[in-house]
Amino acid sequence: MEEEAPSDDERVLLPGVAAAAALSANVVADVKSDGMQAESQNIHAPCNNCKNMDQNVNTMKAALGAMDRVVTRYCALKKEIEAIKRELEERTRQCDVYKSQLASSHEQCVKAVAEAALLKEQTADLQKKLLSSAETSGQLRSEAQIYKNMRSTHEEEKRTLMREISELKGKNESMCRKDNESCAKLMVLQAEATKTAQSEDALKKQLGQANTAIQNWRRKIQDSLSLNRIFGLSMSIKALMMIFLGCPAFSEKLRHVADFQ
Repeated sequence: MEEEAPSDDERVLLPGVAAAAALSANVVADVKSDGMQAESQNIHAPCNNCKNMDQNVNTMKAALGAMDRVVTRYCALKKEIEAIKRELEERTRQCDVYKSQLASSHEQCVKAVAEAALLKEQTADLQKKLLSSAETSGQLRSEAQIYKNMRSTHEEEKRTLMREISELKGKNESMCRKDNESCAKLMVLQAEATKTAQSEDALKKQLGQANTAIQNWRRKIQDSLSLNRIFGLSMSIKALMMIFLGCPAFSEKLRHVADFQ
């Protein structure tokens, strides 16, 4: 079987999943890059914010995985529904064929009834001939035998037609039962598709909340890094002052300035 082209729903959902996965990868890379830079400068150690950030990232990954599974299940259910619809259309077409055959058989039965009426008329004519002429009794007996043969042939044809009609009715009833089973299965699959869509909406909402939490934690981490850099700069200035105060020449110059004042 040829591979089916993606539907409109798949074209909308799958790029969103890929974009969300790329966004989570970028967030993890940014967090790892900021952590490595902080460790190299010895100005930021792992804290609860970073741990919470990792937990949120893991939660978002799990949500993305669940959303991917939901989308895959939704696509599979949609393909099954389309296959059942095609099968239902085929069964409907077969039912139409059987209905046309049944109508043709009914027409044949009507023709047989008309022929039976015609035979009755012929029988009446034969009876009149039998009453009007006793001399032609032998001929009438032969004609009566011919009529009996025709009547037996007609009865056999009628029984054959009735048997064919009963077979067609049985086939039609079997097709109707199969159609009812297909309709029931289709309704079950539609209910599952509805539940899957509801689960997908809930996962999308959780994903949006996780993205918002990630953005808030990123801003907090950036603010914390900025404060740590300022604190490190002030500590560096104090260290330089301590070095200069420890130098004898610099201390001597400071004493001369104090004496002059």
